[in-house]
Amino acid sequence: MNEQVNDCWKPSWVKALTAAIEEVEDEEDEHIFTAKGRCRELWIQSL
Repeated sequence: MNEQVNDCWKPSWVKALTAAIEEVEDEEDEHIFTAKGRCRELWIQSL
């Protein structure tokens, strides 16, 4: 209930940003893992 009251006072851009963060939050680990792997491959190629 308290969370619903707090949402009423948030500006629309805060609500939109929060929704966007929640949408991509699950994908974050996958992107980090992929980027780390790619960096490792590039590092090995540079040796």
